[in-house]
Parts: sequence; C-alpha cells; structure tokens
Amino acid sequence: MIVTSLYYWNVIKRLFICLIIVGFVLISFLILSLSGCNVKKVDKIPFLSFSFYNERDKNSVFLNYWDVENGKVYLNEKRLYIGYRRGVNTDILPYFWDGKGNMYLNCLLKEKDKSINPIVSNISSYSQERFYSFSDEREVFYVDLKDDALKIYKQENEDIVLTKTFQISHLLPRDILPGQKPLPLFLFKEDDKMWIIIDYLSKNTIYENTLTEKFFIYRIEGDSIKFIKIKGIDNFSLNFLVSEEVFKKIAKDNKYIYIPLCLKDMCGRVCKINLDTGEVSFLNSKEENLPPVSFVGIYNDFLIIYTRYEIFALKDGKIVGKILISKDGKDLTVYKGGRITQRREIKNPYPDIMFPNINSP
Repeated sequence: MIVTSLYYWNVIKRLFICLIIVGFVLISFLILSLSGCNVKKVDKIPFLSFSFYNERDKNSVFLNYWDVENGKVYLNEKRLYIGYRRGVNTDILPYFWDGKGNMYLNCLLKEKDKSINPIVSNISSYSQERFYSFSDEREVFYVDLKDDALKIYKQENEDIVLTKTFQISHLLPRDILPGQKPLPLFLFKEDDKMWIIIDYLSKNTIYENTLTEKFFIYRIEGDSIKFIKIKGIDNFSLNFLVSEEVFKKIAKDNKYIYIPLCLKDMCGRVCKINLDTGEVSFLNSKEENLPPVSFVGIYNDFLIIYTRYEIFALKDGKIVGKILISKDGKDLTVYKGGRITQRREIKNPYPDIMFPNINSP
C-alpha cells in the first residue's frame, strides 16, 4: 500500500509540475504576443490646424496627426476648442503646447473638448507687448524691463502680482544699439528656476549698415540672477521682432531651446542652446536640403522644422518625413524615405498650423 501510495503521489506531483510549466509557457506566450503588438511603436506627431476662411468652422482649432512611420496624415480628428481674440496681442493658437492636454492660451474660449486642460493667460490685458511664459506648475508670468530694473509678475485669478525685482544695470550686453530697449519675450520656469529670454538689436560686425537681432538669458534661482551670453552666433540674427507668431519660433526640451537663425538673407539654420551655459550647437549644415526655417516644434524624440508650406520631421539629426502643402492651401503631399506615400485634399484651405513646442518635464 505504501509503495502504491508513493507511486500515485509521484504521478500527481509530476502532473502538477507539468501543469505549472505548461501554464508558465502559455502565460509567457500570451504576454509576448500582446507586447509584440507594441514592439513596433507607431510614431504619430500631433499638430493643430486653424482656418480663417471656413465659415462653418471659423475660430475652431482641430487636432491632427502625422504618422511618420507610415507616411500618412490624419486631418481634423477632433475639434479641441473654439477661441476668439481678446485683442491685438492675442492669438487663437496656443503659445505653448506639449502635444497632449497641456496648453497655454491667451484667447477667449467659447467651448473646449474635455481632453485638454488649458491655462488661459490674461497678461495681454496689461501689456502692449507680446510675452509668453511656461511653468511646470501651470502658472502664468509677465516680465517688465525698464529703468535698469527687471520685474517679474505672476497672474493670480484676474490680477497680476509683483513677485520679484532685480537691478540689472550691470547685467546687460555691451553691444545693445544706443537708444534701444531690450525686450523680454519668453519665461520658462521649472521647479525653483527661471530662464528669461531677452531680445535686443545690435550692429552686425560683418555687414555694414545691417542690424542684428540677438538675445541673452537671465537665469534666476531664488533671489539670485545671472546673465548668460549666447556663444557662437554673433553674426546670426533672430527673426522674432517682425513675426506675429513668435511662440512658433522656439521649442523647449528640458534645459535646451531650439530656434531658427538667419545670416543676412539665409534663414535655414536651426540651433540648440543650453539655457544654463549659453552654449550653441547647430542641428543642420548650410548644405542640407532644408527650406528657410520659419518655425520649430518638438514632440518626444522628434524635432519639427516648418514653414507654411513645407514641414520636416527630424529624429537623431536625420530627416525621417516630409509634408508639402500646395501654395493655394488645398492639397497635401506626404513623403517617407524620399517617396510619396499619401496625397489628399485639405477641406479647410489656407490652414494655420502649429506643432507642439514644449516637451513637458
């Protein structure tokens, strides 16, 4: 009896072990099968479109997607919001957007989709100048620079409140054009640090009778302020002051910003600037087949450089996709690997578009 019992016990034990092994194999296979669906990640870059010319969708901002991997564009996937200009210094498109639900607006919202959580700025009510701020704590700031004093204000409900004042007479570049006032354009805040981008005009050292639009950075931490000079682009010029959509000319990723630069009449260079050191590196050479760059965007690992009619997606410094929009704004052609992958009609001609310009921390 004891032998028989041991025999059956060993059989049951082996069956139990086999069941465990089979179960483990099946579960592993299931997990691998499910994860295999996501091994090849489809890269889709979101972008916004807005048209002045379609009466039915007037003032509507739509969400669109660019499937870079498969070379396809999906238009008007969702209406995100309807906005109205508050004044001359306001825009319907967000001035900062992470490609997800976080966006900063300075327009009046009529309605919005539940997928977005916008921060609405009232700063334009207090200033005749354009100024754009981004904070990881969803705050809105405004900077005033005059009489050698830098003042930082914070929006609280319908009011703006003075939070910091710095004397900066000793923290100004020496090549500012006489009689010209430096112009604060952007403020980025992360944790307890702030970076303020200040624009100014200077004489070009190469081309006579030519002005150069330059900038420097104030780095603020607590009650200390530091002047940061931008290195290596003295003869290049920005293109901020003559543009209405200044916010589309800058993209931020952690402690780096990306901006397009001009050298006389050539505006096809994109540079990457370290906000803490002012060090500059160029992302493309003059020989690359890129158009004069008007705008930049960023989304995850993609850098997007674009004009109204040409859009390029770059990854690891290489072009991985291209979109061309016809001059009449009615047709769109998508390229992948140098070949056409899609042609389609645009229902709302002459769209104004915007790509994400903030990689959220």
